[in-house]
Amino acid sequence: MPLSFEDGLVVRGDASRAQIVQTIGDAAQPSIASILRLDPNARIGFRGSLVDGLKNETKLGVNGERVAFDGTVATKNGKPYTGPQGYDADFFVVSDDLAAQFSKKTFFKDVTKLDGSLKGTFQEFGNTMQRNPILGGMKTELPSFRVYTTAEMAKKSGSQYYFLQGGK
Repeated sequence: MPLSFEDGLVVRGDASRAQIVQTIGDAAQPSIASILRLDPNARIGFRGSLVDGLKNETKLGVNGERVAFDGTVATKNGKPYTGPQGYDADFFVVSDDLAAQFSKKTFFKDVTKLDGSLKGTFQEFGNTMQRNPILGGMKTELPSFRVYTTAEMAKKSGSQYYFLQGGK
């Protein structure tokens, strides 16, 4: 049975995505180690188009088609898109203990709010990624790690990629 158009996009991107994911994982190690000092049982990873291979269904190409993680977006939510092109990684920490340290009303639980010293580590992580030619298609932004409870992450749509930590 032939692959669908979307499945074909994902398969064609698998080799480059694997190399990108490995490169991000290598660059993330100091950040992962710093977060694990806050909670040794935390699980750390990222989600989004880089993991799934396709941008979400609100971001479409010039002919209204789904686009690969590194493809060009022409419209977003049905309107012409003029924002930055490329892909990103939505980094996260799954930790009930860390999440409990935030107010219930906090929407974006940024782990740097628990330990400000992480900002420097994350800045260096971002700089390392920006200097690496393998990640040339990645949007340039300071990495942030959003904290979720186990239950919150279980409700998220899309795939997640978890970094290997300490042999777990």
